[in-house]
Amino acid sequence: MKWLGQITSKLEKWKRRATATDGRAQAFGHSSAFPQEQENTFDILRKRYACDIEFNLLLNAFANGRTMIFVNAAAALGVTIFLYPNSPQFAVGWFACILALSFLRGITWQTFFSITGKEAKNSGAGVLQHTDTRKKFVKHWRRLFGIGLLIAGMCWSVILERAVVAGGESKYFACIVIAGLAGGASGICSPLINEGRLYITSLLLPAAPILAFSAEPDPTLAALAILCWSVLMVGMSNNHRVHRQALTLQAENTDLVDELRDLNQSLERKVAKRTRDLEHAAMRDPLTDLPNRRGFRTVMSHVLNSSDAFSVGLIDLDGFKPVNDAFGHAVGDELLIEVGQRLLRMVGDVNQIARIGGDEFGFILKDVVEPKDIQTFGQQLVKELSKPYKTVGVVAEIGASVGLARAPADGQSTAQLYQRADYALYFAKQFHKGQAILFDPSHEAEISQLARIEQLLRRADLENELYVEFQPIVDIKTDQTYGFEALARWNSAELGIVPPSLFIQAAERSGFILELTRQLVKNALQHASAWPKHLRVSINLSARDIASMDAVDGLLQIVGGSVIDPRRIDFEITETALVCDFDQARSALNRLAAIGCRISLDDFGTGHSSLSHLQLLPLDKLKIDSSFIARMEHDQASTNIVRVLILLCQNMDIDCVVEGVETETQLNLIKEMGGHLVQGYHLAKPLSVENTKSYISEDQRRAAAQSHTPDNTSSGKRKRRA
Repeated sequence: MKWLGQITSKLEKWKRRATATDGRAQAFGHSSAFPQEQENTFDILRKRYACDIEFNLLLNAFANGRTMIFVNAAAALGVTIFLYPNSPQFAVGWFACILALSFLRGITWQTFFSITGKEAKNSGAGVLQHTDTRKKFVKHWRRLFGIGLLIAGMCWSVILERAVVAGGESKYFACIVIAGLAGGASGICSPLINEGRLYITSLLLPAAPILAFSAEPDPTLAALAILCWSVLMVGMSNNHRVHRQALTLQAENTDLVDELRDLNQSLERKVAKRTRDLEHAAMRDPLTDLPNRRGFRTVMSHVLNSSDAFSVGLIDLDGFKPVNDAFGHAVGDELLIEVGQRLLRMVGDVNQIARIGGDEFGFILKDVVEPKDIQTFGQQLVKELSKPYKTVGVVAEIGASVGLARAPADGQSTAQLYQRADYALYFAKQFHKGQAILFDPSHEAEISQLARIEQLLRRADLENELYVEFQPIVDIKTDQTYGFEALARWNSAELGIVPPSLFIQAAERSGFILELTRQLVKNALQHASAWPKHLRVSINLSARDIASMDAVDGLLQIVGGSVIDPRRIDFEITETALVCDFDQARSALNRLAAIGCRISLDDFGTGHSSLSHLQLLPLDKLKIDSSFIARMEHDQASTNIVRVLILLCQNMDIDCVVEGVETETQLNLIKEMGGHLVQGYHLAKPLSVENTKSYISEDQRRAAAQSHTPDNTSSGKRKRRA
């Protein structure tokens, strides 16, 4: 009986291998004997239809089905070997029958795998994506699965009957094999509980009457068969419940994972959209919805990398600030929006337009590269922007100055192109306001010169290198000196005498003008403190000098530290300096006026002239721009303007200084108009400190001579000082 024990041990081993090699195989239908391709196919379908429990149970059953076919074939081979000595013909016939049945079940299983394999490859577009189709599929294949199990069970009942007839060890061996198959089926067939119960029933229940009513009845084995059947039914139910619970939990987890994935994707989309919105906002001007300075430079960089040649332009609106101050920010905003729309119409979709900031715009022309064409386009643009703007209840007019540069002729980097277009714009505003200026290679020397001057200014010993010259302001009615205008001069240790037009321009562009002004004020007040107390000193302030209260505090500290009476000081400010921030400028000038300094509006009649300035600012003096004086001898309109301005000052009870007088004819015309404060080369050029002292001494001697001469006629004739 040793060989019987070996066979029994072998069958038990097959049973354990069949029921499940591990918990994962038992719960989810995986088998270590399962080929990787088939396992991957079923895994894909499990994930795709995780919520369909019945479909997944079918997959798990067929995943175990192949193992079951193998176990049945192996068990049939063992029984055949055992019965062959007693009944060779029956044993061979039985084995052939089992092989045929196994072959048919193998074909069925392979067909199932082929269908599911195609479904897995269709990636969601297969025939099983519809719920009703899957239900029919499950019903059909469960039926085939159950029929196969039922036939197998009936076959084993036949072999049991034959073994009982053979008697002896054959009966016990057949019972052990059938019990082992039934035990394995309780695990392998548990995904499909009804089909599994049918198989176990077909194995064990027919065995009970066969054993009980055979020629040699064995009630004990019959009772054991019924007991085994009842136990395995319970085990089948438990195993099926484990399967279903595991799949339900998997489905819930899948739903949770899907929800988390959807939530994550939704968050990613929101973050991506928010990021795009922030990038858009960082690159766009909120008022005009045009690219801003950053966006403009980014676009310029892209165009520079992708285009062989293109043009860059910078636009500054002339006269926008007065319109904004006079009519309010709402009108100013509408005007800026209209400017952007006009530029878009002119530039077109192929090119780029941007609002650089404030009243400054920029554009990139990809299809205009010839200098003549660029210049023509710039002039057309100036003409278009100079047309009236009709807003709600207001018709406003402004101008525009344009600076142009070409790539790669004028620069091969974004910074270089922008700098040269900006310099061309600065050149236009300084010398050709209201026109379009194309950067010229000759400007390169000026840029380099300005850059060098800026660096030398920062390294300069201003206390020793910066000095002052004074130009007299004369009262032509009394023929007495009214005061002097302090003019900054720079004797650079490296460059020598630097023209004021250069170093003041460089200082204003670099922001170094604050230090320059403070040193000028110190020097001017130091020298003026030695003059007779009736003489005044005029000092020019730049826009930066009144742009912040910190800058004004610096001036107040210098004035407070000087011995000169603040009431002898005139601070001159140009109208252009008021444009940047009128409210700040007014506050700054009020603080200077509060300590006794007088305020003068310089170069009146140019720039952004506004009569409201005369009303809103603490002005004591107005200086008529020299350009009107230069045209008086041959332009009646200029003569009339000067006459009106002199009369305006008289009526407002403020002083009026006529500057730029260079001929006797101009001087006589001013006398006829009633003007009395005059400044210009016809009377005196700017004087050094020593010459100023001599000038004052001579002026005092002349005044003394006039006081002793009847009718002030003999020695009162003022000589022109070179």
